[in-house]
Amino acid sequence: MRISVHTPGGCSTMAALIPPTRMELSVSTPEEKVFSVQGMTCGHCELSVREGVEELTGVEFAEADRATGRLVVRGDVDDAAVREAVRAAGYEVAA
Repeated sequence: MRISVHTPGGCSTMAALIPPTRMELSVSTPEEKVFSVQGMTCGHCELSVREGVEELTGVEFAEADRATGRLVVRGDVDDAAVREAVRAAGYEVAA
């Protein structure tokens, strides 16, 4: 790091006044998983799947889309738990 200081007699550059530092930032982002869900045909289907998955511990976000047959889940949650929640809602996760 270099610091420049303006003095009445001109500019004086002071190097190494502050030792160089290395800063590392670790940001944990929730994992996003995509599942293929069979049988969703309407908005109520999407709602049933989403609400069932959102009840799971660790889920921060869930979105079901009947048009694509996709379920997007964000958070720290086990795949088997998501599959079971989808089954409990009356649908199946494709292999």
